[in-house]
Amino acid sequence: MSVIFGLFYRDGRLVSDELDVMFSGMKHFPHNKRDMIIHDNCGFGNMLNYNTPEAVNESMPKWLPLAQLLFVAEGRIDNRDELFITLGIPAEKQKTMPDGDLMLEAYMKWGESSVDRLIGKWSFAAFHAENQKLFIARDKCDYTEICYYIDDKVIIFATSSKGILSLPFIKKEIDDLKIARFLIVWKGDYDRTFFRHIKRILPSHTLRITQDTIELHRYWNYTKIQLREGLSQQEYIDDLFDNLSKAVAARLRSYKPIAATLSGGLDSSTVCAIAAEQMNLKGKHLRTYSHIPEFTPSSTLSKFNFGNEKPYIETIVNKCKNIDPIFLDSSTISPLTGIEEAFRLNGEPFHAAGNAYWIVDYFHDCSQRGLWNNSYGRIW
Repeated sequence: MSVIFGLFYRDGRLVSDELDVMFSGMKHFPHNKRDMIIHDNCGFGNMLNYNTPEAVNESMPKWLPLAQLLFVAEGRIDNRDELFITLGIPAEKQKTMPDGDLMLEAYMKWGESSVDRLIGKWSFAAFHAENQKLFIARDKCDYTEICYYIDDKVIIFATSSKGILSLPFIKKEIDDLKIARFLIVWKGDYDRTFFRHIKRILPSHTLRITQDTIELHRYWNYTKIQLREGLSQQEYIDDLFDNLSKAVAARLRSYKPIAATLSGGLDSSTVCAIAAEQMNLKGKHLRTYSHIPEFTPSSTLSKFNFGNEKPYIETIVNKCKNIDPIFLDSSTISPLTGIEEAFRLNGEPFHAAGNAYWIVDYFHDCSQRGLWNNSYGRIW
């Protein structure tokens, strides 16, 4: 994923070198190019990672003088064809139009309500200089991340809290309650981060800030999805398969060759089988990553558990024919090294840290082979 960041001085102070400082805290994140734009008391930055073929044409942030609008976006839009038609984008522009530009076109036409029309993995920020309004939005399903700090003088936002914490005037204080919630899986306060003065914008939410007001708004709720009743079992199966196929196809639109994680479970097996079938139509192969334990699984496991998923993975590989499996035992990375590396990248604790060593190994190997692994939404 790409990284966006920025700040808006609500008290009117001019932005100076703050964006460079923010970038310094995130420069270790993979990115193909970066850019920043400052307009008086607001500035945006972008660390662009080429995720789709069209992303090579992307240039963010953008300043639109006539609209007095500063705009930055990142992500992947999955309903491009629908938006092209609705927005009247000429056919000659559609093939090369980056998703960030498409989000900008949608925002210029529909304003804040554009969030209801964007499907995919995305986040964006828009600053209206004339009325001093900053609007930040995230996708519906928790594919991206936006953290922010706010007081009566400034709001600062970034894909990673590491960008915010780089600024010297931000207090680096641990949120003890968040740590307690994390350790005992105590649910609630999902907008809290591990740092007392930094929050995150939850999925399906927008944040609107002016010099005098702060408004957090939830624009979508999964409980409002309309149920389809009265269909036969086969019709439900067909609908599910159709939607799964569309979701997988959207994630195959990649700048680099695709890689995926494959375990012996039903979820990754289903996704990889569908992806392999779709790629086979284009004469392509799918690389998959699987962790195989270095040591023989414990004999204490019950007959309903297994410690080595390789036989199940090989069943999928043999069935699909065009899957090229990569089996890693990750023996060169210790669990502690994996945790340290993941923590270095994320800058905060994370769930199932004991698995970090083989996940880190996946991404290191992907990088060396020039592959794009679309399995995880976070930075690492």
